[in-house]
Amino acid sequence: MQILKNLFLLPGLLFLVSCEKVIDVNVKNSQPTVVIVGEVSNATGPYQVRVTQTVQLKDNIPNPGLAATVYVTEQGGATDTFRALGNGLYESNSLQGKIGHTYVLNVLVDGQEYQASSTIPSPVPFDSLSFIGEVFFKDSSFYPQVNCQDPPGVANYYRFVEYINGKQVKANFVRDDRFWDGKYGEIVLRNFGDDDLAKGDQVKVDMQCLDKAAFNYFNTLDNAGGSSNSAAPANPITNISGGALGYFSAHTSQVRTATR
Repeated sequence: MQILKNLFLLPGLLFLVSCEKVIDVNVKNSQPTVVIVGEVSNATGPYQVRVTQTVQLKDNIPNPGLAATVYVTEQGGATDTFRALGNGLYESNSLQGKIGHTYVLNVLVDGQEYQASSTIPSPVPFDSLSFIGEVFFKDSSFYPQVNCQDPPGVANYYRFVEYINGKQVKANFVRDDRFWDGKYGEIVLRNFGDDDLAKGDQVKVDMQCLDKAAFNYFNTLDNAGGSSNSAAPANPITNISGGALGYFSAHTSQVRTATR
């Protein structure tokens, strides 16, 4: 998986931001290992958890789905056992994520239990989605720009997932507010790939506020770089116990759309 470096612009300042490919990542691992990817948000469910197993990179095949028991418990509340949809994908039945609540994921695979917890933080208002045009070597490119006010004195962690004409792009973006705490952010989602925006393209961005553990996964995913035919130099920091790879994220979700 190729990892790209992207830039976020704020007035008068330039920051580096992490960029990571969607869902499937190459991991440095010689033995088959369980991979768990799951999310809960304050948006209306159902929510999904995918349980797969790593394969040797030389095999060049998708990670196979695993039979598992998957359930999520709202701390101090009810437990929802997810139903199997096939090929390692599991979906909630009645769970509804709430801001400020903690959710505990349990996954059982062949008698081995894997667990993770994550808390939905307070949302940061997604003011608007606009576009910015830039010229590089006489070529003009347009990128989405997320506009939001970061709350002062509070550590905030963000992830931005972009869609063009209904299709999720190959990259999404994460950052924290260490360098712009309390400032107004004009955050440019630069993807130096094959997703240049043309006139009339419809863009959707899902702005997510994460807890620190989920952010650490996406942030360190940069270190799992390399091409699709090579092993990653390191695995991302997971918040899942029991020896599995992947992540479990309970986050806010705010969506804005705009037409270029």
